[in-house]
Amino acid sequence: TMYSICSISKLFTSVSAMQLRDQGKCRLDDRVSALLPWFELQNTFPDGAAVTVEGIMTHSAGLPRESDFPYWTAPFEAPTHDQIVSRISGQETLYPTWKYYQYSNLGLTLVGEIVAELSGQPFQKYVRENVLDPLGMTSTTSEIGEVQGTEKLATGYSAVRRGGGRERVEPFEGRGMAPAMGFASTVQDLAKFASWQFRLLETGEHEVIDANTLREMQRVHYVDPGWETTRGLGFNVSRRDGKTFVGHGGSCPG
Repeated sequence: TMYSICSISKLFTSVSAMQLRDQGKCRLDDRVSALLPWFELQNTFPDGAAVTVEGIMTHSAGLPRESDFPYWTAPFEAPTHDQIVSRISGQETLYPTWKYYQYSNLGLTLVGEIVAELSGQPFQKYVRENVLDPLGMTSTTSEIGEVQGTEKLATGYSAVRRGGGRERVEPFEGRGMAPAMGFASTVQDLAKFASWQFRLLETGEHEVIDANTLREMQRVHYVDPGWETTRGLGFNVSRRDGKTFVGHGGSCPG
C-alpha cells in the first residue's frame, strides 16, 4: 500500500542535490540566484548574507514557509512550476539569512529546482534514475498524482470532527512543490531507504552517494540562537537523553 510521505520527500531531494555537489556542479555556499536566474525573491535585509544552497537545505535562509498560494486548504492543489516562478518576485525574506530557523517548503522546492537545472533533466526523472531505482525503491514515486485513483494508494481521512467521525480527504498533489512534499511510498520502500543509510555508514563505501557525504548531511549545520533547533542538510538532527536522532517526518492532508 502506498501512502503520501509528504515532507519525507525532502530527504530524496537533498540526497539528489548532494550527488550533484559531489560531481562539482555546485557548492553549498553558492547563491541560489546564481543557480536559478528566475529566483528574484525580495531580500528585505540587503546588508545580510545571501540566500545560499546550504541556507535553504537547513531552513535557515529566512525564506517564507510556502509559495504564495493557499494550497493547505481544500482542494489542496499545490502550484505548478510556472506558478511558483510567477509569484517568487512578489515574495520576500522574513528574516536575515542564518539568524533564525524557519521551516520552508518553498526552500526545499528550490533545492529540487536546482537539481533539475544542474542535471538538465526534469526533477522526477533525475531522482528516479539516480536515487530511487539504485536503492530498489520501485514502489515510490516523486509525484503522488501518478497513483491517484488506483488501488495502490491508501485512502486518507481527516482528524476526528467536532460532531464525531472522520471525513475522507482526497490525495494531495505536489505538482511544482513535489521536491518538498509530493512523494508517495510504501513501508517496505522506506525500510530500504533506512537500511541503506545504516549500511552506508557501516561500510564507508559509495552507494548512491559517498558515506562521508551522508555523514556530512547528518551532522549539524545550523543551530538556532536558543540552541534548541539543530538541522543537518535536509535531515533533522536532534539530541535527546544523550543520544543523537537523525531523520524527517511528513504530514499532509489525509
